[in-house]
Amino acid sequence: MTVAFLLDVDNTLLDNDAAKREIDARILRSFGERVRATFWDMYQRTRSERGVIDYPAALARLHAVMPEVPDELDAIVWELPYDRFVYPASLSVIAAMRGIGRPIVVSDGDTVYQPLKIARAGIGGAVGGRVLIFTHKEEHLREIREAYPAERYVMVDDKATILARVKGEWGDLVVTVHVRQGHYADDRPPRPPDVCVASIADLPAALPSLAR
Repeated sequence: MTVAFLLDVDNTLLDNDAAKREIDARILRSFGERVRATFWDMYQRTRSERGVIDYPAALARLHAVMPEVPDELDAIVWELPYDRFVYPASLSVIAAMRGIGRPIVVSDGDTVYQPLKIARAGIGGAVGGRVLIFTHKEEHLREIREAYPAERYVMVDDKATILARVKGEWGDLVVTVHVRQGHYADDRPPRPPDVCVASIADLPAALPSLAR
């Protein structure tokens, strides 16, 4: 049986909450509270309007309302060393998946910053360049199957609501795994995931049974 592991990134393989705290601290330290507050306001407005995190758009909005802010702020965001925020077990989990099937990153995000983050974290290389980015991945299930056909899918995500929607579409074709990390750890959708683990480090022991 061919198995494809569909892996989320933010708060699944990478501690995105900690990365955001680091960006926040660096902006505050270098530019002060007013710039820090405005940046996150632009970030949230962009996310609310587009339904996806888009750092480049948030930065553009910030410069539109605060043109005096220098480009050094952009460097804080663009040059963040994301490899420091990968959960310690993530790359070994991906390596274990390669012995059973094909690990594939399927991430929500913008098409410029999110691929850069994934590459800088070392995750893109770990999955052999198999990376798909969508605004809402649960709305692109046909594209995912066309890009990576398999007899069984295992979807690993920190958002149980997304897992429930995928399970509703694919049924027995997919095993859903909720990794309870980050601020969606207590996500409780009407349809529970097939498997729950406390952290990505707990996943290797379950891999053989998930692939069957």
